[in-house]
Amino acid sequence: ITGPAGTGKTTLAIEIASRSVQEGERTLYMCYNENLKSNLNNMYGKIGFDIKTFHGLLLDVAQIKVPSGGGDDEFFNNTLLNQAYEKLNTEDLYYDHIIVDEFQDLAREEVLIFIDRLLSGGLRGGKWKFFADFKNQTLYDFSENAENILQEFIGLPTFTYSLGVNCRNTPSTVGFLEDHIDIEPYYEVRRLDGELPPSRKAYKTMPEQIESLKNNLDNLLKVYDKDEILILSPI
Repeated sequence: ITGPAGTGKTTLAIEIASRSVQEGERTLYMCYNENLKSNLNNMYGKIGFDIKTFHGLLLDVAQIKVPSGGGDDEFFNNTLLNQAYEKLNTEDLYYDHIIVDEFQDLAREEVLIFIDRLLSGGLRGGKWKFFADFKNQTLYDFSENAENILQEFIGLPTFTYSLGVNCRNTPSTVGFLEDHIDIEPYYEVRRLDGELPPSRKAYKTMPEQIESLKNNLDNLLKVYDKDEILILSPI
């Protein structure tokens, strides 16, 4: 299931996992991002399905810890995966249904081989849902090979549904994004516009950026509660 940001991929993934548990299936929701996993665990951790990052799952299976200093690509992409695969005992650890979110960051053959071993019936005969945005949210360039890799496992067409309704942002925000970045267009926006339209503030120096941020926060706090404001920054 593919779609750009805000179209409800994670919401659908959690709903599918919840229904799977109600049907008595041992269910795994898996993603790439640690912050997303922690947030979902806080909200849905008591429902009954496992919520893990892929690398967190590998650490659990391999029963090892990340090396001091955080580990490098060699550790996460090869050492950890190989040790987890060696210790994987499908009699003790398997799932009836696996839901993978952020699949665009996990679409590697080695990952699918591991998932295939975890899933009752494997990828050919088991129950699985993969959610991805290959155009706008890729950390790694797996998009060209993802569908081919999946077809090798199941021998059937893979991505069968595409989402295009933005359920997260306001119409003016969506228009702002589409004007400023190369993003897959939405064909519908569900929300109404907010109190303040989106705007762009340019800066040349770090002090100028900080002053602009302060002024914008002062303006936002006249309309919104502080708990409704989220600041994202690469720094």
